Amino acid sequence: MFAKGFLTLLLCFLTATVYWVAGLRNGAGLDREPEPDFFATTEGALLEDPQRWLRRAPLATTPLLAAALDASQKNDQPRFKAALDAAIKRDPRSEPAWMWRAENAAIAGKYQTAIEAIVHLIRINRRDAALYYELLADIAQAPEGAEIVLETFSSSNDIISRILPILIERQTNPDLLFAFSLVSDTAARRRFLQYLLRTGDQQRAFIAWLQYLPEDRLSNLTWPINTAFTEPNPYPPFDWSLNLDKVETSQDGLYTVYLGRGQMTFAEQIMPLTPGRYRFRAEMTGYIKPRGGRFAWTIHCVGEKEPIMYLSPKSLSATRGVFEIEFETPSTDCAFQYLALRSEPGEYARRATAQTYKIGLESIQNSKN
Repeated sequence: MFAKGFLTLLLCFLTATVYWVAGLRNGAGLDREPEPDFFATTEGALLEDPQRWLRRAPLATTPLLAAALDASQKNDQPRFKAALDAAIKRDPRSEPAWMWRAENAAIAGKYQTAIEAIVHLIRINRRDAALYYELLADIAQAPEGAEIVLETFSSSNDIISRILPILIERQTNPDLLFAFSLVSDTAARRRFLQYLLRTGDQQRAFIAWLQYLPEDRLSNLTWPINTAFTEPNPYPPFDWSLNLDKVETSQDGLYTVYLGRGQMTFAEQIMPLTPGRYRFRAEMTGYIKPRGGRFAWTIHCVGEKEPIMYLSPKSLSATRGVFEIEFETPSTDCAFQYLALRSEPGEYARRATAQTYKIGLESIQNSKN
């Protein structure tokens, strides 16, 4: 389970063992090269008389770890455990010892013991914490491991929030990802939602998003959400995602600046509109120069390129204008839709501004009025 990280640390340990004993034999520090024939005799010397080395270096754990290594190779679990426990008692900050304990416990299915060892490793060496979170993710993917990980860290969403992105990268079972997301922080949850949308699972993303919302927001859900852009802390993707480099929000709504070059999205949210006819309206002021860039409100079915609604005011002024358009949501392949305010380049790169005070969407009769 922990093969990659464990073997890396074990290799470091064995290298350190060679130089540690070399230093004792040569009566020098670890910066000196060992004698030429030393590599052939190091392991035998440690195992032949470990007490001798312990007497020469009373605080060292290397002889005990060497004994543990020998016991592991001979599948002598009692001696392995005794040597490892003694090494940890002698040096509570011994990373190879704690890593070995975690590995041994995980292989035996003792996930709680393995988790405790990994948590200790994180405390004593935050530099390599990323590796240890990988190990926790390994346990989470093991049979019955996820339940133990979630139970252990139920009150610490910081650790779960670090494990979840690893599980997402590994494309773990979505049900497992959802369980971890429920006790993760906002950033990790959004990453999970983005993963679901990227893989085309909008329905699961919507269900998860509903679970994350506070109860007071669930009682008044209508789309679009936050039509005046005044509610704090939007929770995308089924709420506004804002391009904060290009827009500002205030009590007057959404203020947008477009320099007339390139295509960009200023604000967007995903909606679960049912099939039927709708009327979209936007209350806006602003300034658009002739043959320059403009703004457009669009609605696309998720996964489709062509919009089912396109509204681009030809002119904006200091007087608030109301712009409306009717459109129809298809009955197939359009369970979710992107509503967005986008840029429209003109012939010349001329600066344009827009203030959107409020938008609205209402269902109308299926007959074309």
